[in-house]
Amino acid sequence: MTVYGTDYGFRFSVGAAMEIAKRCPEQKLEKLSELLNEGTAQSLDLLCALAEQCSLAYEQARAFDGGEAARGHLTREMALSLDFGQMAALAGEVMAAVSADAKTTVETEPAKKNGESGPPGKSA
Repeated sequence: MTVYGTDYGFRFSVGAAMEIAKRCPEQKLEKLSELLNEGTAQSLDLLCALAEQCSLAYEQARAFDGGEAARGHLTREMALSLDFGQMAALAGEVMAAVSADAKTTVETEPAKKNGESGPPGKSA
């Protein structure tokens, strides 16, 4: 999304989730959607913080993945300065990132049973 002439991307990382969870009741991230839909000053503030954290996560991932220097990220203050039409567009972009990244699955190996050691051919 372009804000004040600069393109910003968004990613919902573990770090972004941790920072946003701190703002949720009982620090439970599952309350995020409910909070964002309240239409209160707190929900707008939370959306701006979420946009900032997701923008920061995107830039960090870009730097780690491609070895590119991180550019500046969208700040909460920048998001707060948007008009309501721009804020609606920003909300759509951020929520699309949250939805996409929250659905990512991770494959793991089954837990070892008691008495099993490491990989075959190695002893503990």
